[in-house]
Amino acid sequence: MSSALQHLISKVPPLKRLAATTACSTTSSKLSSLNISSISDPYLSFAKLFSEEEEPTDLGALIIFSSTIAPLPQSEQQFLLTSLKTPIPTIIIPPPILTLAEAIKEAEANPLWDSFDFENEGESWTCWDDVEEDVKVTVWLQKTLDDECGGWKNTFG
Repeated sequence: MSSALQHLISKVPPLKRLAATTACSTTSSKLSSLNISSISDPYLSFAKLFSEEEEPTDLGALIIFSSTIAPLPQSEQQFLLTSLKTPIPTIIIPPPILTLAEAIKEAEANPLWDSFDFENEGESWTCWDDVEEDVKVTVWLQKTLDDECGGWKNTFG
């Protein structure tokens, strides 16, 4: 991934979590109602779907996955940070390169991917277009955590 993402993750305070969403979940005029799709654990080892009942008070950073990446002007970055209830560092990055078949295989082999119910729903999915947006974001966050933070092995040696 990018050095900007590595820098963002390195600045997340201990026991703070990463949140993730997609650019299509936001509009520039409605950033204050940003829809968080996924959230990490405090050790940055696994991702899960974000529940509306959760109060995301312990967020350390926000990742916005977007397939069309353009540098965010400083004024929009400032607007995004001030629009959130608690301003947190934010980055816009492309989704990790991962096929649906690779994600299903990883979910079968990796205990950190247990939150993905590919066994029941995965049988009807043939491509990423069949997968709900929140599930896609959670898979992308999990892949990002695996790639950037080392997953379980990094957390627990």
